[in-house]
Amino acid sequence: MRNILFTVAAAILFGFGGLCDAQEIFGIVNSPNTTDELIVFDASDPAGFTVIGETGIDIDVIFTGLEFAGPGGGLFGYAAFGDPADSGLYEINISTGAATPVGELGGAELFDLSWDRVTNTLFGIDAIGDLYEIDIVTGSQNNLGPIAGLPTVVTTGLAHDEFGTLFVQDVATDAIYSGTQSGVSLLHSLPFNANFNQGITIDNEGDGTGYYSAFNIGSSEAELYSFSGTPGDINLIGSFGTSSAFSFGDLAIRTSAVPEPSSAIGILFALAGALMLRCRDSRFHA
Repeated sequence: MRNILFTVAAAILFGFGGLCDAQEIFGIVNSPNTTDELIVFDASDPAGFTVIGETGIDIDVIFTGLEFAGPGGGLFGYAAFGDPADSGLYEINISTGAATPVGELGGAELFDLSWDRVTNTLFGIDAIGDLYEIDIVTGSQNNLGPIAGLPTVVTTGLAHDEFGTLFVQDVATDAIYSGTQSGVSLLHSLPFNANFNQGITIDNEGDGTGYYSAFNIGSSEAELYSFSGTPGDINLIGSFGTSSAFSFGDLAIRTSAVPEPSSAIGILFALAGALMLRCRDSRFHA
């Protein structure tokens, strides 16, 4: 009975919650005029983004990765340009945008971050397609070697779905690949010429939609695309409505911590009570 109640509570929380709330996406923006900024926006309206705040790190330091450390985890960013001594992992305050170094800096130049829910591990990728395991306590990076099956690349995007499948975005071939470290294959050929910083993330708590922040050379704008695991299924959502000086280091979607069984049962009964009150009010006001 306890397991049944927990399952029902989780279905109510995560199923109906998705119907009420639009998908919220965080992004790290690279700008030549200020230190990088943390923003947040609705997936259906990229032009309506809100600036949360600046990272506070030197203006020459460019953030190339952004990711939440699993359900209920903190937000982390990775800086890879500017002074090599500043390269490394940072924890980012989602209320202010302020970035704080994690451990010693001066690490590898990584171009994206991704959390694998299967192994509960933060990964990064460099420009030549090598995969890195990152310790979120010390900030240290362990090079796991190249991702097999990639062509000659300039990889700037990395994401994992809920099953641990890798998604890799490459600006040299203007494509997104999927698979595992032992082998990936072409998933999407991009319908434009991509350049500069890019970022991808996947809504692993919702419907599994992938989101891709691109800089389109043809339109000279930062644009948001959605994609799925079906080859060729990639679609423009809209422009961020900004100038060519605006590009993304990465995107990240916050996921909820799974409640303890006792908490879930309490929530279930609270929801049931609310539904009963709603039904009662409807009957009295009919």
